[in-house]
Amino acid sequence: MRRIRIFHQGAPENGIILLDVENVHYIKDVLRLKDDYIIEVLCKNNELYSGRVARDGKRYIVRDLVKQEVVPDNRPVINLFIGSIKGSAMDYAIEKASEIGATSLTPVYCEFSSSRKITDEKLERFRRIAVASAVQSRRASPLLINKAVEFEEIFDPEPIGNNIFLHPYVNNPLSRFFRTQIDFQKPFNIFSGPEGGFSDREIRKFGSFGFFGASIGSNILRAETIPLVICSVILYEYDRRFFDG
Repeated sequence: MRRIRIFHQGAPENGIILLDVENVHYIKDVLRLKDDYIIEVLCKNNELYSGRVARDGKRYIVRDLVKQEVVPDNRPVINLFIGSIKGSAMDYAIEKASEIGATSLTPVYCEFSSSRKITDEKLERFRRIAVASAVQSRRASPLLINKAVEFEEIFDPEPIGNNIFLHPYVNNPLSRFFRTQIDFQKPFNIFSGPEGGFSDREIRKFGSFGFFGASIGSNILRAETIPLVICSVILYEYDRRFFDG
């Protein structure tokens, strides 16, 4: 039997969980689950339940709830700060960052950002994309989408952890950071630019705060591809160090 997990923004009431429209669509139209199929529901208060899908008139509910133990996610914390990019490119970046296992994503208005107005409606769409991707990949919790910030705001307060900014013309390969400075006990704060990259002023600002500048290969990647690559590298290095041999 497939193990299905969905996310619910509320808590159980009267021994059932009433599913919202998006979860109903996913269960009924995407997965085509029948009544009595057992699924897992992770609620907003981080409580996990298993139960049976059932149709109740026009509503869909999960009944026969049994509380389950939430298995902690011990993988590295990866906070992505992405230069604001327009159109479907940001949707793609969010979807893939969520699938792979990033912890949070913050859009940043940079000097070369082509999109400088992320409305509350657009943020809500980003969050729906993150949740849908998390459901399909069976994450422990969805990718957290933060409000967009101006470039200068990312230094106030200064982020604590493995602070890395990515730029194709920096001479440091990312592998050097993993050999010399990495600390998996601290969060990874990853900064990548918009379509036009970071400006010279922004690069100097990173340097003045001691951030590690790195490139991730000789090819210049699209802005929406970089989060996918950097998350994959971090998780690969983590697994290699703590689980191989």
